[in-house]
Amino acid sequence: MLLTQLYADREILKEIGKRLSRFRIQRALTQEELASRSGVSKSSIERLESGKACQLSTLIKILRELQLLDNLDKLIPEQQPTPMDYLRQIKTDRQRVTYKYSELREPTPKWEWGDKK
Repeated sequence: MLLTQLYADREILKEIGKRLSRFRIQRALTQEELASRSGVSKSSIERLESGKACQLSTLIKILRELQLLDNLDKLIPEQQPTPMDYLRQIKTDRQRVTYKYSELREPTPKWEWGDKK
């Protein structure tokens, strides 16, 4: 079953529980062994595998023990910089020099009184 937006939360929880149960069985672990190794109660594992809600910390402990913790990167990928972020980081060398219009004109001579010669 491919998990999509179309499924209700209850159905998604059941599917996650089934998948975790399959991984546990594939690794030849009983619910008690997994509970002991992961540090959670057996009833928490039973609840999770039956499709009931659990705490996120419980799920993380179980995923770690089943060696599935790396898959959380796929669940919520790290935010990548946008193209504008890359452009803001690039420091470009100056390509030209611009002057203000007043700097381009020749300086005007100082005005003096006519009788000071």
